[in-house]
Amino acid sequence: METLPQYMVSAERHDNALADDFTTIARRLPALSMTALRLAWDADRRAVLLAAVLQLATGAITAIGLYATRGTLAPLFAPGPIAERIQHDAPSLAAYDDSPGATTARPPTGPPRTLT
Repeated sequence: METLPQYMVSAERHDNALADDFTTIARRLPALSMTALRLAWDADRRAVLLAAVLQLATGAITAIGLYATRGTLAPLFAPGPIAERIQHDAPSLAAYDDSPGATTARPPTGPPRTLT
């Protein structure tokens, strides 16, 4: 019976991959990223462009959300009596509380449920 070689592809150059240090891996990363991008571009240019546009849109929306959160919460951490700050910032807090991200983290309201 014929024995199969250890590798069927050119994987032999990855034998010592775990022995490489961080700087070696970091130096190889840009070339590997470009290879992956070239392969994706050759496979489906439209999908690569769509993914890039959607990633940029996601980043922009996240930045806007973080900026709005900072603008809403910054007055609460200002010096002064907390009751006045909350009363003064009630409209912006209500708007923040109604945002989709705030509703997912809100604890349940109402009486606790018991198993019977």
